[in-house]
Amino acid sequence: MLYAHYNKNTKETQELIIHLQNIADSMVPSKEYINFQGISNEELSQMMKETGFLHDIGKAMRSFQRYLLTGIGGDEKNHSLISSAIFSMKYDFKNILAFISASSIAMHHNNLFKSNTMFNQTGELWSQLKKQYIECKDSLEKEKILTEYVKISSLDIEKVGKFFRVGKNYLEHKNDDMWFFVQQYIFSKLISADKIDSAYIKLNNNNKNYLLEDVTRYLKKKNKDKITTLDDDRNKIKESVLFMINSLSDEEIKNKRIFTLTAPTGTGKTLTSISAAIRLYERIKSALGYSPNIITAMPFINILEQTIEDYEGIFGEILVHYGACEHEFKKDDNIPLKDKLLLTNAWENSVIVTTFVQLFESIFTSSNARLLKLNKMCGSIVILDEIQAINEKYYPLIGILIDRMSKYYGTRFILMTATRPEILNSANNLVDNINISSIELLRDNQQYFRKLKRTRIIPVFDKIQNKENLIEFICNTKKEHQSALVVLNRIKDSIEIYKTLSEIYGKDNVLCLSTNLVGIHRKEIIENAKKRIKNKIPFILVSTQSVEAGVNLSFDLGFRDLAPLPSIIQVAGRINRSGEKGEFCPVYIFDLETHKNIYNQYTVKLTKNSLNKEIDENEYEELISNYYKTLKENMDFDKEVYNGMLKLEYSKIDNFKLIEEKDRHAVIIECDENISKILQDYNATLVKIKNFKNMDIDKFELKSQLKKILQKIGLYTVEVYGKRLESNKPIKCIDIGIELDYYIVPKEELERYYDFKTGFIDENKDPY
Repeated sequence: MLYAHYNKNTKETQELIIHLQNIADSMVPSKEYINFQGISNEELSQMMKETGFLHDIGKAMRSFQRYLLTGIGGDEKNHSLISSAIFSMKYDFKNILAFISASSIAMHHNNLFKSNTMFNQTGELWSQLKKQYIECKDSLEKEKILTEYVKISSLDIEKVGKFFRVGKNYLEHKNDDMWFFVQQYIFSKLISADKIDSAYIKLNNNNKNYLLEDVTRYLKKKNKDKITTLDDDRNKIKESVLFMINSLSDEEIKNKRIFTLTAPTGTGKTLTSISAAIRLYERIKSALGYSPNIITAMPFINILEQTIEDYEGIFGEILVHYGACEHEFKKDDNIPLKDKLLLTNAWENSVIVTTFVQLFESIFTSSNARLLKLNKMCGSIVILDEIQAINEKYYPLIGILIDRMSKYYGTRFILMTATRPEILNSANNLVDNINISSIELLRDNQQYFRKLKRTRIIPVFDKIQNKENLIEFICNTKKEHQSALVVLNRIKDSIEIYKTLSEIYGKDNVLCLSTNLVGIHRKEIIENAKKRIKNKIPFILVSTQSVEAGVNLSFDLGFRDLAPLPSIIQVAGRINRSGEKGEFCPVYIFDLETHKNIYNQYTVKLTKNSLNKEIDENEYEELISNYYKTLKENMDFDKEVYNGMLKLEYSKIDNFKLIEEKDRHAVIIECDENISKILQDYNATLVKIKNFKNMDIDKFELKSQLKKILQKIGLYTVEVYGKRLESNKPIKCIDIGIELDYYIVPKEELERYYDFKTGFIDENKDPY
């Protein structure tokens, strides 16, 4: 008997033929929403089933079977390339779909990046493949299974090599981005099905039936004794959005897949978007006969953490996925941690809350681990909250992505924003004559913008040129009973202003918020600010741009260093948020000229030129609309990633990074007993993995525990620029016996390197 898997701990086995059939069955694409132009559903289904059925045929080799049972074996046991070679022998040289499927098989235990050149080699590789083919043939003939795939006496190396060379060249000459989406989809379906079946996980595909009544029930519970002047507008906005969805015909529900929801900040967009998603869910289920997932992605972790409560209150069980996430898959507390993490990484749930980084970097990537979840986006309803927060240089690319995923994957998007960025229209900057249509769910949104009188943007460029001017201006402007928000571009400036204001107003009356603090302390500061605002205790919060979007705080007035216009509008959204503080609360804009290494200078210049007078909130919509139109016409956008998509050049595609990687280093702050215990657990788990000999312990479970511990360590970690560590560095973790490529500030060094109010301190006592 030939096996696909063997668990040394439980002695559980899985027959190869059963595993191959399971994956083949799992690979069948949904005809309700998958549609690649020029490829029939029958052709795609047959190719994907064949891909699943042959992806592990190389495991029939004696060398692999020996390795499976004993753990002994070298390169001769590797099964992916021989499986791909056997698959390729069935197809013509110019069959791009077959080339992509064969590439997926060859790299299903690796990243897609290497698939472009894997069969360009000669000599030793070809010799090994020939031997592996004979082993496969002998084993399959002996077991009398799958013999139709190994009919020839020896592997035709020349044909295999030509198949991959010609396929790659033919694809490149097509110059069609559709094949990128085909490749990502097939690879994602294959690795997801393979890993879940290999883990012996049985999935329950019975989706819960979500109802609009769930939102109403939650709102009644959440808003008891809380009525604001905007509640009436919030209800009107929600009802208007639902009316729009209800007015669509079944044919429109099938064919219209891009929606926008444009409404001012503080008007309940989050809960309205959930209601819209549930209504779309109901309409899709009725018109198309399947239950879509609901996926919500947000730009910043601080927004996500505040939104989780709403989603759990409405949907109950949800899956939350982001970098330092402590939430996990909770469907069955008896399943091993390694399986929980796999299900989380594969997005095996009906409702998912995640970040833009997790979403978009799981599409524009060659990474096996990230692509695991891409197939769960297909046919789903994806809410993109605060979509304008994406780096402007990627606007055309994201516009194309939304268009193509809606067409090829049947994904429905709800783009939610208060500032209406030209993301869809900007796609023309990369692709000629592309026309992306969308449906605005709040058709009469202009009335809500034009009636708003909560804030007024007041440029004070002539009054504030330096920090001394700023301090003086704040002191002369802020009244004793008021709460104020001050937003600076740099951590260094925020701490300097915080310290000066603390001397004037008292340390208890000024808070400082930035990524210079570890995550647990940022949460404490936000909660402190919320309590002060709720109890009407006057204070000042000095922050960086991390406070701009999604933080549900409402100050009496604001001060913002010059930044791109969307950032300024977002800060205005933290002032008089519910209109409870009267009319036209001021948001003062000044320029300390600190934006040069932080923002695109064209966007900053465009913003400053547009702020030539005081601007009331009912004028914001026109202001931001003109900003985005000018940006679309004049800014240079990223083209490299899209050019990589056209030819499946993953060296270019992998350059997509929502958050640009700079010279930053992770520093653990050992600021309480909890992190000390976490580090002890990390070391203990690492020792168990290194000394793994006891077959009663699951090594993969230990590795999963280690990953979970690393997530917890992330809550006590700050990212510090290298130039702040040029001398007098904290010690390396490895120097105190912790095998991590991090620095660490041990508790006895806290006073020297960390301030609980402002965060990390460099050697000059002067943060960047």
